[in-house]
Amino acid sequence: MDEELKNRIHSISLALNRLNMINYLSYDKEYNDICSLMQEYMEKKCKHEIIKDFIDISPECSKTIEYCAVCMKNF
Repeated sequence: MDEELKNRIHSISLALNRLNMINYLSYDKEYNDICSLMQEYMEKKCKHEIIKDFIDISPECSKTIEYCAVCMKNF
């Protein structure tokens, strides 16, 4: 995947994340359509670069997570 596409997908991911922060009760059909199109674009175009990481659950416990470094999708 070329850098331009990676940057485009990452930007869409960040924008979608911000859009999802808005109170869902204020969503309308057009808003939902925009979010759906953004999600579909990322699903279709992203060649996932999986990152394996650890998050701390507590001082004694960690959990392994996997996510895409480009679109930030969790696996």
